[in-house]
Amino acid sequence: MLTEQQFKILIRSMLVIVALWAVLGPAYFFLLWFDGKRMYERVKDHRQVYVHETYSGAINCVMYVTGNNDTGALIRYYSIEELGAGGGIINFPIKMLPYNAACYLVDDSALYNGSKVVEVVRFDTASQTRDYARGFVYKGTVHLNPPSDSILKKDSLVKAKYTNKSY
Repeated sequence: MLTEQQFKILIRSMLVIVALWAVLGPAYFFLLWFDGKRMYERVKDHRQVYVHETYSGAINCVMYVTGNNDTGALIRYYSIEELGAGGGIINFPIKMLPYNAACYLVDDSALYNGSKVVEVVRFDTASQTRDYARGFVYKGTVHLNPPSDSILKKDSLVKAKYTNKSY
């Protein structure tokens, strides 16, 4: 059982938490909306690219990293995958970009310099707050055109082959 003093402390703490939630919640969503809108205005005129890889034969989503300190691990992983050796070690947080959505290049010159990574931004077009994912992808996975129909059909055949099995 709570004493009267403990009960008062509990009620005050709960009131503080509710007040913080009521003030900071809308502020957080306003900042998300403002940040997403600002980023969209910054990159909307940049080149659109598509990121996907077909190193294993089927089309796959691409992993990306958000920090410069993880780009070395990303490059090592995709360098092994690109050779077809397989078994690359994922030594970075796994974050994925879909292969069927356009991304915007943050800096066009990254396609033409000697860098192995490119910084891209992908917007969630269904979101009113313009949510976005920004990160570095391996340059070998960046394409100027969307995946061709033949790759998409091959991917759907692979999925159908493995999902329609009855055990």
